[in-house]
Amino acid sequence: MLKQKNVKSSIKFVLSHLFQFISIYIFGYLFMLVLNLSEKHFVFSNLYGKGIKSILLFVLDLFGISHLVGAIGLPTKATMGDWFVGAIVLFYIIFSIVYYLTKKFCIIVLIISYTPWIVWLIFLNIREESTNNILFYIFSFCIGIFFSQKNILTHLKEKAFNTRIMIVSLASLFVFIVLRLFITLPIDPFVAVSIIMFSITFVDKTKVTKKA
Repeated sequence: MLKQKNVKSSIKFVLSHLFQFISIYIFGYLFMLVLNLSEKHFVFSNLYGKGIKSILLFVLDLFGISHLVGAIGLPTKATMGDWFVGAIVLFYIIFSIVYYLTKKFCIIVLIISYTPWIVWLIFLNIREESTNNILFYIFSFCIGIFFSQKNILTHLKEKAFNTRIMIVSLASLFVFIVLRLFITLPIDPFVAVSIIMFSITFVDKTKVTKKA
């Protein structure tokens, strides 16, 4: 009974937040659509083409998933947003599944989700500074879920005055920033985590010290 209640709660959470995001996105999209159409003499076919395909392209754009569909090789025509819009929509949709898998098999999920970056390191140019492939950002999504499940940031905040934690966070930040100079993108999730750790253990302490 409790498990069923948790599933319903999770679905409700995902749908409500997805609806909020899509609603805000559609408002912005319709504004940009008018601007784009004004440059095309307000002729819909000049922007999206004709026939059923044009309607499909419009619907994909309307819900912010043009780049997401384009990432799997299907032809699209995105007039607003970028890859991250589709990523947000996708991550909302798969949140419940990833949350459950991370809770049950956290280490396996983290390793598998980092696999695209391992492939990047082995076969691609490690000096590359950007990628729009959503597969590469699932690891960061999983890391965020893992930190939330384990209350890691809360525990760090509680130990903000711990010298050992401060040394570890400072050392981590230094190491990952240095690695970032050579490896670039695959290190970004770890740089982000180390910055958060540093902020909690040092910045929070500084604020408390100033108040005292």
